[in-house]
Amino acid sequence: MLKRVLICANPDLNYIDGSSIWAQTIALALAATNTAKVDFIAKSTPERDELFAPLKTAQHLNIIDGAKHPHWQGKSYRRLSLPMMAELAVALNQVNSYDVIIVRGLEIATIFLQFPEVLAKCWMYLTDIPQSLADYDNELRQTMQSIGQGCQKLLCQTEGFKTLWQALVPSLKEDKFNLYTPVIPDIPDNLSLIAERPLRAIYAGKFKADWMTMDMVEAWPAIHSQLSYSQLVMIGDKIHNEPDQPDYQQDMRHALENTVGLSWLGAQSRESVQQELQQARVGLSWRSESMNDTVEYSTKILE
Repeated sequence: MLKRVLICANPDLNYIDGSSIWAQTIALALAATNTAKVDFIAKSTPERDELFAPLKTAQHLNIIDGAKHPHWQGKSYRRLSLPMMAELAVALNQVNSYDVIIVRGLEIATIFLQFPEVLAKCWMYLTDIPQSLADYDNELRQTMQSIGQGCQKLLCQTEGFKTLWQALVPSLKEDKFNLYTPVIPDIPDNLSLIAERPLRAIYAGKFKADWMTMDMVEAWPAIHSQLSYSQLVMIGDKIHNEPDQPDYQQDMRHALENTVGLSWLGAQSRESVQQELQQARVGLSWRSESMNDTVEYSTKILE
């Protein structure tokens, strides 16, 4: 008999970044085991096939359009808030009695503290949490302890997250933890030599100040002026709002559209991104110094 699994995660697959790739990947991986029937809550109505297409055709995988009216007394929404996602997960569990509920996002996890029977089924994957013990006040420590003690499993991206959880909740036993490291596609055997590829650098992901994407674009003209055949390829269309930079979205888009030697491909499927990576000499991953102490892996670097 197939296990019933629900995925309730904060990424929106209509927007492409590392977190939405994570959500797509874990859904496909669970369905591919042929031991689980997976329900995936879509935060907004699936409109773009870059990430949704593989989910639509996968066996044992059902996309639940959480924004549609049957779930909300006849009213539809453009996009679910995180409390609404948690509310929908609780309602779905009442109907389907899931064996496992995969959760990504601290706000969703915190809401589930009000529903111990739901929390007890949860495999928690939390990266949107402070990564230093000094940043936890008493209230947040208590929240983390309640989540850790009440959930079924803690999925940790790295040993660093596991160590953090163990410091926050020393009573947790070893069998509570599972490492779930970043999943990347298999590397083909027939890759072309880097020296034989075009003079091309590539970035794929979100556009955000701490990800230094504006800095990449601003540095490119000087490089391109010295290597006239060079090209910078940038993939993705999720441009963040930056509270301390009110014009960031507009400026980032203008730079992507108007920088000489830059080709902005917009949103692409993961398969297309892999093809582009295999035709480039240099992959870009540049983070602000404020992120030097992170315990997360960068999937960009691994890919």
